[in-house]
Amino acid sequence: MVIAIPILFITPGVAIASLNLFSFKLQITIQGISSALQFIFRVWACVSSLILLTLTTKFSSIINAMENLKIPKVFTMMVSITYRFIFLLIDEAYRMALAKEARTIGKMSKIDAMKTLASMISSLFIRAYERGEKVYLAMKNRGYPGKVRNLSIIKFHFKDASFILSFFIFIVFVFLIGGLLNHG
Repeated sequence: MVIAIPILFITPGVAIASLNLFSFKLQITIQGISSALQFIFRVWACVSSLILLTLTTKFSSIINAMENLKIPKVFTMMVSITYRFIFLLIDEAYRMALAKEARTIGKMSKIDAMKTLASMISSLFIRAYERGEKVYLAMKNRGYPGKVRNLSIIKFHFKDASFILSFFIFIVFVFLIGGLLNHG
């Protein structure tokens, strides 16, 4: 919603409110409100669809679907490796923060806390780089061909078709509502 605030002021149209800010005159327009609502509704639809997908589908199935949709191999590999390593990095950051708390007595000044945080972040980046390099060398030494072998076969069922149909009906509904907001 915060990102949509400028749309209220920069969209030309019939002004319903105005505000003088120094030498600038800002006007909220009806078209700006409808554009902002349309933007918010579209973002909400995208985010809720993505959340629904990730909560109801195994990650390996999502990667497999990405490969079947011919998304570039580099992108699917990067997403897969990032997903696997993000939990390791979060655990590493948690252990670093726990170790810092164990070594700290009393309250730190804000400057010292910022220096400590900066050193922890840089240390985390260095450890992530080193871990990635070790994984790359291990994969290379084991003869990794660059393709993940999939052991499961995905079949298209009636429930998949019904979900796709309902999802497209939802998308059409979003566009119709957006069109009504823009023209109404």
